[in-house]
Amino acid sequence: MNIPQLVETKAMPSLKVIALPATLLYLFFVTIIVLTNSGLVEEDIRQVIRITAASSMFLFSLTFATSSLLHFFCNEYWQSLMQARRRIGLSFALSHTVHLLAIILLVEIAYGGDYLQLGDIAGGSVIYLFIFAMAVTSNDASVKLLGAKNWKRLHKTGSYLIWIGLFGSYLENALETHALHYWLCFIFGTSLILLRVGAFWDKRISA
Repeated sequence: MNIPQLVETKAMPSLKVIALPATLLYLFFVTIIVLTNSGLVEEDIRQVIRITAASSMFLFSLTFATSSLLHFFCNEYWQSLMQARRRIGLSFALSHTVHLLAIILLVEIAYGGDYLQLGDIAGGSVIYLFIFAMAVTSNDASVKLLGAKNWKRLHKTGSYLIWIGLFGSYLENALETHALHYWLCFIFGTSLILLRVGAFWDKRISA
């Protein structure tokens, strides 16, 4: 299946323009509303963590699946998302940074600064390093500086590590709590991988 060259549509400029500011406003108001409810208490901080985890999963899923969806359903809607993917990726990085800050705040308040409570600190740190590296290099100048192959290698490796971090945590919580929503989130994450694998093999067969 051959994907035609992306053509700028009316939806593209607006989506590219509003993605990052909209995410910033959303995170700002959510954080203010939740934390001003009863102050910096543990339950409110956990609520911010849950909300930012959900927004991060939504934004990451868009960036992770858009190219595969465009491959199978080449229409104006998926073209607009593909054109705005870098901005959506930056929105994910912003959301997950707020998520990280909320986790740090929780550890300081609820656990007295004992970061061993977080579990796999090394793995999480590596994933966040990739998130920040991908955010910093989400521009044409970085593609030229690193070279297209190295740039793609960085972003592809980072995207799969982020997938492991996000949906691996849902699987861990599902196994521990048996809560249905955790299982649904993990199944959703698995469907994203299957979608990318399907697009990859379809390209190989069509080549």
